[in-house]
Amino acid sequence: MKKKKGFTLLELIIVLALTLVVIGVASTFFISTIKTFKRAEISSNLQLEAEQIEGLLLAVGLQSEGIEEVNNLNITSTSKRYYRDILNLDGKLETNKVKFKLLNDYYTLEKENEKLVAKKYNNIGQEIGEGGYPKVLSENIREFTIRPVDFRMKPNSSLYEMKAVEINIKLEDVKGSSGVEVPLSLIIKFRNK
Repeated sequence: MKKKKGFTLLELIIVLALTLVVIGVASTFFISTIKTFKRAEISSNLQLEAEQIEGLLLAVGLQSEGIEEVNNLNITSTSKRYYRDILNLDGKLETNKVKFKLLNDYYTLEKENEKLVAKKYNNIGQEIGEGGYPKVLSENIREFTIRPVDFRMKPNSSLYEMKAVEINIKLEDVKGSSGVEVPLSLIIKFRNK
Protein backbone atom coordinates (compact mmCIF):
# COMPACT_ATOMS: atom_id res chain seq x y z
CA MET A 1 0.00 0.00 0.00
CA LYS A 2 1.23 3.42 -0.96
CA LYS A 3 1.28 6.23 1.58
CA LYS A 4 -0.45 9.39 0.55
CA LYS A 5 1.62 12.54 0.76
CA GLY A 6 0.05 15.72 2.16
CA PHE A 7 -1.13 17.40 5.31
CA THR A 8 -3.96 16.40 7.49
CA LEU A 9 -6.67 18.86 8.36
CA LEU A 10 -5.45 18.98 11.96
CA GLU A 11 -1.93 19.93 10.87
CA LEU A 12 -3.28 22.75 8.69
CA ILE A 13 -5.41 24.12 11.54
CA ILE A 14 -2.41 24.10 13.91
CA VAL A 15 -0.18 25.91 11.37
CA LEU A 16 -2.91 28.48 10.70
CA ALA A 17 -3.43 29.11 14.44
CA LEU A 18 0.31 29.58 15.03
CA THR A 19 0.54 31.94 12.05
CA LEU A 20 -2.34 34.05 13.41
CA VAL A 21 -0.71 34.26 16.84
CA VAL A 22 2.60 35.40 15.33
CA ILE A 23 0.83 38.00 13.14
CA GLY A 24 -1.16 39.25 16.14
CA VAL A 25 1.94 39.71 18.29
CA ALA A 26 3.84 41.39 15.46
CA SER A 27 0.99 43.78 14.63
CA THR A 28 0.56 44.76 18.31
CA PHE A 29 4.28 45.54 18.54
CA PHE A 30 4.16 47.46 15.24
CA ILE A 31 1.14 49.57 16.30
CA SER A 32 2.71 50.28 19.70
CA THR A 33 5.94 51.40 18.04
CA ILE A 34 4.08 53.71 15.64
CA LYS A 35 2.19 55.31 18.56
CA THR A 36 5.44 55.84 20.47
CA PHE A 37 7.13 57.49 17.48
CA LYS A 38 4.05 59.68 16.86
CA ARG A 39 4.00 60.87 20.50
CA ALA A 40 7.74 61.61 20.32
CA GLU A 41 7.24 63.62 17.11
CA ILE A 42 4.35 65.62 18.62
CA SER A 43 6.37 66.27 21.78
CA SER A 44 9.35 67.43 19.73
CA ASN A 45 7.19 69.80 17.66
CA LEU A 46 5.56 71.27 20.77
CA GLN A 47 8.97 71.78 22.39
CA LEU A 48 10.18 73.64 19.29
CA GLU A 49 7.11 75.88 19.44
CA ALA A 50 7.76 76.49 23.15
CA GLU A 51 11.36 77.50 22.39
CA GLN A 52 10.16 79.92 19.71
CA ILE A 53 7.64 81.49 22.11
CA GLU A 54 10.26 81.72 24.86
CA GLY A 55 12.73 83.40 22.49
CA LEU A 56 10.22 86.03 21.44
CA LEU A 57 9.10 86.69 25.01
CA LEU A 58 12.69 87.11 26.18
CA ALA A 59 13.59 89.39 23.29
CA VAL A 60 10.54 91.62 23.69
CA GLY A 61 9.83 91.28 27.40
CA LEU A 62 13.28 92.04 28.78
CA GLN A 63 13.67 95.15 26.64
CA SER A 64 10.14 96.42 27.14
CA GLU A 65 8.97 99.08 29.53
CA GLY A 66 6.35 96.71 30.88
CA ILE A 67 2.91 95.47 30.04
CA GLU A 68 0.59 98.14 28.63
CA GLU A 69 -2.54 96.06 28.29
CA VAL A 70 -3.95 92.73 29.44
CA ASN A 71 -7.23 91.38 28.05
CA ASN A 72 -8.14 94.86 26.74
CA LEU A 73 -7.53 96.43 30.19
CA ASN A 74 -5.23 99.40 29.78
CA ILE A 75 -2.52 99.51 32.41
CA THR A 76 -1.47 103.07 33.16
CA SER A 77 -0.45 104.99 36.25
CA THR A 78 -4.00 106.30 36.56
CA SER A 79 -5.76 102.94 36.13
CA LYS A 80 -5.91 101.20 39.46
CA ARG A 81 -6.03 97.52 38.53
CA TYR A 82 -5.07 96.04 41.87
CA TYR A 83 -3.87 92.46 42.12
CA ARG A 84 -6.55 91.53 44.64
CA ASP A 85 -9.32 92.68 42.28
CA ILE A 86 -8.35 90.84 39.10
CA LEU A 87 -6.18 87.84 40.02
CA ASN A 88 -7.50 84.47 41.13
CA LEU A 89 -6.38 82.86 44.41
CA ASP A 90 -3.07 81.56 43.09
CA GLY A 91 -2.30 84.95 41.55
CA LYS A 92 -2.90 84.00 37.94
CA LEU A 93 -4.89 85.87 35.36
CA GLU A 94 -6.26 83.89 32.41
CA THR A 95 -5.06 85.86 29.43
CA ASN A 96 -6.10 86.29 25.82
CA LYS A 97 -3.94 89.30 25.05
CA VAL A 98 -0.77 90.82 26.51
CA LYS A 99 0.66 94.02 25.07
CA PHE A 100 4.27 95.08 25.71
CA LYS A 101 5.63 98.59 25.10
CA LEU A 102 9.07 98.63 23.51
CA LEU A 103 10.43 102.08 22.61
CA ASN A 104 7.89 103.44 20.11
CA ASP A 105 6.37 100.11 19.16
CA TYR A 106 4.02 97.68 20.83
CA TYR A 107 4.17 93.90 20.67
CA THR A 108 1.24 91.68 21.52
CA LEU A 109 0.74 88.03 22.16
CA GLU A 110 -2.85 87.14 21.39
CA LYS A 111 -4.58 83.85 22.01
CA GLU A 112 -7.10 83.27 19.24
CA ASN A 113 -8.86 79.95 19.90
CA GLU A 114 -5.92 77.52 20.11
CA LYS A 115 -3.50 79.83 18.25
CA LEU A 116 -0.92 82.12 19.79
CA VAL A 117 -0.20 85.02 17.45
CA ALA A 118 2.52 87.67 17.85
CA LYS A 119 1.66 91.07 16.38
CA LYS A 120 3.51 94.36 16.17
CA TYR A 121 1.91 97.84 16.30
CA ASN A 122 3.31 101.33 15.84
CA ASN A 123 2.85 104.13 18.37
CA ILE A 124 -0.51 105.20 16.90
CA GLY A 125 -1.96 101.70 17.09
CA GLN A 126 -1.65 100.59 13.46
CA GLU A 127 -0.63 96.99 12.96
CA ILE A 128 2.75 96.59 11.27
CA GLY A 129 2.72 93.79 8.74
CA GLU A 130 6.44 93.55 8.04
CA GLY A 131 9.41 91.73 9.49
CA GLY A 132 7.48 88.49 9.76
CA TYR A 133 4.57 89.97 11.72
CA PRO A 134 1.95 88.88 12.42
CA LYS A 135 3.34 85.43 13.10
CA VAL A 136 1.60 82.37 14.42
CA LEU A 137 3.81 80.99 17.17
CA SER A 138 1.68 77.95 17.90
CA GLU A 139 -1.62 76.37 16.98
CA ASN A 140 -1.64 74.21 20.11
CA ILE A 141 -2.30 76.61 23.00
CA ARG A 142 -4.37 75.16 25.79
CA GLU A 143 -3.63 77.71 28.53
CA PHE A 144 -2.17 81.22 28.67
CA THR A 145 -1.84 82.97 32.03
CA ILE A 146 0.22 85.70 33.64
CA ARG A 147 1.08 86.20 37.29
CA PRO A 148 2.85 89.18 38.84
CA VAL A 149 5.91 87.88 40.67
CA ASP A 150 5.21 89.99 43.78
CA PHE A 151 1.45 89.36 44.07
CA ARG A 152 1.76 87.67 47.50
CA MET A 153 4.13 90.23 48.98
CA LYS A 154 2.21 93.26 47.72
CA PRO A 155 -1.49 92.35 47.27
CA ASN A 156 -2.40 96.04 47.18
CA SER A 157 -0.10 96.78 44.25
CA SER A 158 -1.43 97.50 40.79
CA LEU A 159 -0.50 95.95 37.48
CA TYR A 160 1.15 99.24 36.53
CA GLU A 161 3.65 98.87 39.40
CA MET A 162 4.55 95.31 38.40
CA LYS A 163 8.33 94.94 37.98
CA ALA A 164 8.31 91.30 36.82
CA VAL A 165 5.76 88.86 35.51
CA GLU A 166 5.56 85.09 35.24
CA ILE A 167 4.06 83.93 31.97
CA ASN A 168 2.67 80.39 31.87
CA ILE A 169 1.70 78.73 28.63
CA LYS A 170 0.56 75.16 28.20
CA LEU A 171 0.97 73.64 24.76
CA GLU A 172 -1.07 70.56 23.99
CA ASP A 173 -1.73 68.50 20.89
CA VAL A 174 -5.17 69.93 20.09
CA LYS A 175 -5.59 68.17 16.74
CA GLY A 176 -5.17 64.66 18.08
CA SER A 177 -5.75 62.80 21.28
CA SER A 178 -2.15 61.93 22.08
CA GLY A 179 -2.28 63.59 25.50
CA VAL A 180 1.11 65.23 24.98
CA GLU A 181 1.53 68.47 26.95
CA VAL A 182 4.49 70.83 27.09
CA PRO A 183 4.37 73.51 29.80
CA LEU A 184 6.29 76.76 29.41
CA SER A 185 6.89 79.00 32.41
CA LEU A 186 9.00 82.11 32.07
CA ILE A 187 9.72 85.03 34.41
CA ILE A 188 10.34 88.35 32.73
CA LYS A 189 11.84 91.24 34.67
CA PHE A 190 11.18 94.57 33.05
CA ARG A 191 14.62 96.17 32.99
CA ASN A 192 13.46 99.43 31.39
CA LYS A 193 10.59 100.19 33.74
